Amino acid sequence: MSGRCVVEDLMINSFLSNHWTHSQRVQMLKTGGPSPVFYTNCSSREHEIMTHNGNWLVSVRYREEAVCWPCLLFGRPWFVVSSDNFLTDRINSHRETPNHKVNCKIYRIWVDKNIETEIERKLVLSHELLQCMIDTVCFMLMRTAGIKTEDFLEVLELVTAQETSLRRELNKMIQNKKEIVCSELSMMDNNQVVSHYIEAITKSVFKRMHSRIIRELKDTDHVSLILSQSKDKPWVSVVLRYVSPAGDVVERFASNVRMEFHTPISGISLVCVVLKLLRKFKCEKKLIAYALNGSVLKPQELSKFVSKMSVNLPRARQFLYRVDDLRTSLLEELSDQTYLKVFCHQVYELMRFIVHNEMILQSLKRIIDAESYYRLVTSNLPSEVILIINSHYSAFVQILDEIVSNPDNSAIEVVERASKFLNFLQNFPFRFFIVTLSKIFFSIECLSQALNEGFNVVRLTTKSSDTITSLVEAMKDYPAVFEYTMNNLVPNNVQLELKEVDYEHYEYTYQQILVGTITYINSKTAVVKEWLNSECHLYYELQSSRVKERNLDCSFLETTLKLLKTYDINLNSERLFEQLKVILRLNFFEPLNNDPVEIMKSLKTLDLQETLSEYCKFLELILTVPMVTTATTSRTRVVDKVAACVAGKDIFTTHGWIWINEDLLTTMKLEEDFYMNIKVFGWM
Repeated sequence: MSGRCVVEDLMINSFLSNHWTHSQRVQMLKTGGPSPVFYTNCSSREHEIMTHNGNWLVSVRYREEAVCWPCLLFGRPWFVVSSDNFLTDRINSHRETPNHKVNCKIYRIWVDKNIETEIERKLVLSHELLQCMIDTVCFMLMRTAGIKTEDFLEVLELVTAQETSLRRELNKMIQNKKEIVCSELSMMDNNQVVSHYIEAITKSVFKRMHSRIIRELKDTDHVSLILSQSKDKPWVSVVLRYVSPAGDVVERFASNVRMEFHTPISGISLVCVVLKLLRKFKCEKKLIAYALNGSVLKPQELSKFVSKMSVNLPRARQFLYRVDDLRTSLLEELSDQTYLKVFCHQVYELMRFIVHNEMILQSLKRIIDAESYYRLVTSNLPSEVILIINSHYSAFVQILDEIVSNPDNSAIEVVERASKFLNFLQNFPFRFFIVTLSKIFFSIECLSQALNEGFNVVRLTTKSSDTITSLVEAMKDYPAVFEYTMNNLVPNNVQLELKEVDYEHYEYTYQQILVGTITYINSKTAVVKEWLNSECHLYYELQSSRVKERNLDCSFLETTLKLLKTYDINLNSERLFEQLKVILRLNFFEPLNNDPVEIMKSLKTLDLQETLSEYCKFLELILTVPMVTTATTSRTRVVDKVAACVAGKDIFTTHGWIWINEDLLTTMKLEEDFYMNIKVFGWM
């Protein structure tokens, strides 16, 4: 449309009327907008071209008029005759009117929203399509042996056959909106494709790839860096590994380091490249580990690289193919801090559950008090150790007394007492409470299963010996906790065996708690009563079964079963119970039975950040650093088993070797080959 047609049409139908579609309005603004010049045909200035400031007038040449474009679109039209002797004065006067200023603002907003954003939207869409394409290429190449990366056109053909949106985009860019069939695409000249498409792909892919990494890194706490030189390739690949906001463990090909004339890169120059890259992705403070394969740097340059990295990034620790040093430092820190913090968070949840149940608290106190007495009098402990243990038991009993005597305290007071309880646990030299409360969710898991699947499908172990054996084995899943407590026991000459136990008193005490528990359950719903009665019967059989040789572990397990029973019947907090059901559905305290990646993804969707933040950090850390060692050593770590689970292996048989996601090297090579075929590596 010409300027004249647009103005005349808008005089008949206003710009915002239903007569126009959105696309027609956009087209009007693109083709009929204001111009800094218009023509005048007055006798004194024949055919003179007049200019004005502001770019808001449109010349109506055949009518010898000019119209204010913003006012025509969004207000009352304002015209001026080009032959007017006071043309300049009238234009300047209109420019200062309030209506004109308001209409100009509306015009600017409308253009920004509908025209400039449309360009941005197309750009974003283009990036999405290009990202979709490269992801599809990598996916297909990893799983289709018949595809060769050297034949770029063949890859494009297969991709466009898989993705209709990509095919439409390709058709638009190559043959000016003319339909192309895949068979025709493969016969096109390669240079034509490169000139029309591949350069745009390169720019968009790298821009999109980097923006994705930056966006994902905003919500992650840990990053590891992997440097690898591909065989027969003149560059060092740089890969970032981290846990994405969605909970997925991702390994992003971030960049490469070019080497001139195949000359080895120096350690100092590689450090500079790494630091520059980390600053670009804003993750210098998040880097916790880095790895290099053996061919990246020569031994002398490698030592320079490590030394320089330790100065610039002291938090990051190197891991090569052997990770013994890393295990003794990083994992010790995990065991002594993060893991126990997570554990104590769960104790806090336990306290919030039982805090208002006087009967359970009193019974719990009696059992603990009785257990402590019989352990101490039947064990060969130094007198000073007995005093320490007694003081801890006294502190614990005092806390329980405070809670029992004030069952209706506010939430703040409950938190304070729960904090005291946690402090008590962390300082106690025995592993009794740590192991006990580590297994506190054992029977809750049965309850969760019953709630989800129905009570008839709950299958319980009836053989007490099998149950004890399984629980003893389960304790081995907590080597960090075990070693933590053992380190406190050994210096005090504490032995993990008991010579004698008064089983009659033990059984009598347990019968009391069972009777009280069943009585309490009878006041609850019949459904819960049905399940818990069977559980109580199972525990009673387990406790009363006489085993000739009993050690301290069995005693702990039996006490654990008692405490579990006191915990199960507290259903007074609906919100917490729902949270615990989710945790139990994930086997929260048994991460080795699940995929840690799936646990992380599930936790990301839960409203449990305050309670589970430490556990999320623990999972994120062990998933970020791609390290494993053999699980056959005597000091096996939880991280080793978790990493083995991530790798889809039951156990690692090669001692001290790194495990890296199987798709990493494949994907990395695919992306390198993909970019290499683009022939414009200057964008890397």
